[in-house]
Amino acid sequence: MLLSNRRLPFPWEELRRLRSSVIKFALINLVIGISTIVVNVGIRIDNSAHIGGFLSGLALGVPLIPRMTAGRERYLSRQKVTFAVACLVLALFGYFVARFAP
Repeated sequence: MLLSNRRLPFPWEELRRLRSSVIKFALINLVIGISTIVVNVGIRIDNSAHIGGFLSGLALGVPLIPRMTAGRERYLSRQKVTFAVACLVLALFGYFVARFAP
């Protein structure tokens, strides 16, 4: 998400190339993880944690990126609210799992 922000003080072409490299790296790692399921090589990589981390990063990044260049104080206050909401959601999810999971 950060590499999609055109307001950052870096040339757009550089940000685009870096974003492309990050996406390719993530896809290669995903393919390696999937290949350990298809081909028995003695190890097995569980991609669910990687996919969960990716989605969580996107969910936390989306509310933070538009305000990142709006000033330090506004960004820090938005960051606190975002992380407080994320903690609340995780706590509720943990409660749900503990209470209703078999």
